[in-house]
Amino acid sequence: MLNSNIVKLFELLQRDKMTLEEITKALNLKERTVYQYINILNNYLEDDNLNKINKVGKTFFIDTMDLEIKNQFLEKYSSLTPEERRDYLCAKILLKDSLDLNIEKDILDISKSTLSTDLKIISNFLKENNLSVLIDYPFMGVNGEEKYIQKILFEKLTKLSFEESNLKKVLNNFLTFVFSNINLNKLFFVYSKLFEKYDIYPSNYIFVVFMVLKGINNHRYSLEVFKEELSTIDFCDYIEFKNEVLEFLESNLHEDFKQIEGEFIALSLYNTLMGFHKQREIEKFEEFLKNVHMEIFKSGDFLSQNIIQFLRTKIMTGLFKVNLNIVENLNFTLPVKKTKLNLLSKISQICEKIYGHLHQEDLLDISGIIYPDYLKYLKSKVEKKKIAIVFKYQSGYFLKRIENTLRTDYKIEDISVVPWVYFLSHKNHNFDIIISDVSIITGRKSILIDIFNIEGSLEALLEKV
Repeated sequence: MLNSNIVKLFELLQRDKMTLEEITKALNLKERTVYQYINILNNYLEDDNLNKINKVGKTFFIDTMDLEIKNQFLEKYSSLTPEERRDYLCAKILLKDSLDLNIEKDILDISKSTLSTDLKIISNFLKENNLSVLIDYPFMGVNGEEKYIQKILFEKLTKLSFEESNLKKVLNNFLTFVFSNINLNKLFFVYSKLFEKYDIYPSNYIFVVFMVLKGINNHRYSLEVFKEELSTIDFCDYIEFKNEVLEFLESNLHEDFKQIEGEFIALSLYNTLMGFHKQREIEKFEEFLKNVHMEIFKSGDFLSQNIIQFLRTKIMTGLFKVNLNIVENLNFTLPVKKTKLNLLSKISQICEKIYGHLHQEDLLDISGIIYPDYLKYLKSKVEKKKIAIVFKYQSGYFLKRIENTLRTDYKIEDISVVPWVYFLSHKNHNFDIIISDVSIITGRKSILIDIFNIEGSLEALLEKV
């Protein structure tokens, strides 16, 4: 493996011609060490049939490589930084009762003395956190109360998951090791400490997103392996969600793992949001997003766009009082497609055709969120009409709370919040307007506003009118 200084040397000589003096100054190394690193780097380049380091006069340089070839070379041979290496070893020691240090030395491609130095630092760190280290070379383990082990394991796994690291390039066995050496529900419990800090009560999807799906994205887990791991997790009342995820993956699995990750994390964040026990504490969720997930929220990337898009389009009733300034704070640029007009504008068009003009200034036009105030206004225009808000996957208890809040706090009568399965057993329902996040067959002629297929619904409705 190439240590971090050799990688820096490679990148320096790819960018520009440099003298020996300039190299030693840039890397803060002795001349003898630089010459050693040049020889090592040349050997690796030669093994891959790439151009070796040139020397013309007093200057050294490497002929410019194609970016893809350069990245492949670095990915193949880059080693971890000392900090990354120690985080990895620490997490692995905490995950397993006993660790074979000889195997780890070979995996990390480090000397016995380097490993010894790492273990001293790790041992001191664990002792400071009420854990004792047991070493019977070549085996190493940790002794201490479970709560302390969980605390440190949580910190290390979070760091390895959220930070950009060479870990995914070098240690392809890491996620495999995690899955083969720890109970998944136990690992979820470790991660849940993060959410407890913000009084968030997520279901198990968050664990699936940040561990299993990270395995798909970085380590090319097969769909079969993913399904096998997913089946071991207790989803309790969320079996429908698990089935939906599997269906989504089976129909969308392809080379662009980033797309799958974006869709899945977005959907998971939405379901977690809708599953809060403390329904009105959305600001804590926003704090959680900003403080914990800042690394994945990069301006303009596919992942962040999907998350915000889901949060914008799927929070239907506005009971959570979402402060969408989070979007501006994180400098998002969401794509605007001509084929997807604003949801409230579409509803306005439908109601205008059917019930007369609705003033645009009376609508809370916030990119697809239907607030109670808008529902209240809609009811004032269609006073004798009965409205149903339909969700695909939510518990009856949660939906009843939304309905009671709309009726009691916002004085919106004749409105019901129901799961889509309601219509399977109530073919003769009496709803006049149905606002849904899933295509449903109602069994009765109603105005159906399908927020996921609004184009088709709009055309069909206008034809009927």
